[in-house]
Amino acid sequence: MELIDKNILIAKFMGAAIEQWYPVSEVYKQTGLHAVFQKEDGYPGNEKHHSVALLKYHSSWEWLMSVVEKIESLDHGRFGFTMDPHGVEVILYKEDETRIVEIVRDDMQPRKDLLYDAVCAFMEWYYNNI
Repeated sequence: MELIDKNILIAKFMGAAIEQWYPVSEVYKQTGLHAVFQKEDGYPGNEKHHSVALLKYHSSWEWLMSVVEKIESLDHGRFGFTMDPHGVEVILYKEDETRIVEIVRDDMQPRKDLLYDAVCAFMEWYYNNI
């Protein structure tokens, strides 16, 4: 899955509607898609809409942590993240503490990238299982 597709998946999870605002432009490498947020708690910052090319879930701790907080608040804390120097896990609590996502850290991989990969893997699991 491409970076832009991952960010769109996360934006939808955060409550955004994805709308075609203008035609695709190969020249300017723009999709014409915008993420439109209905609630202020669905996105960090002041803008209620963003070109999907400008979504920052992959590059901003603030954006990424808002997603982690939402995941951890689902179903009264049913899901949780654990991170150590070797990787990150997403755990399904309130059953048998099942590990549903495990991402092993490459030696040079920044923690933000590691957490982003775990969030994206969780999204895929979530939409296929819930």
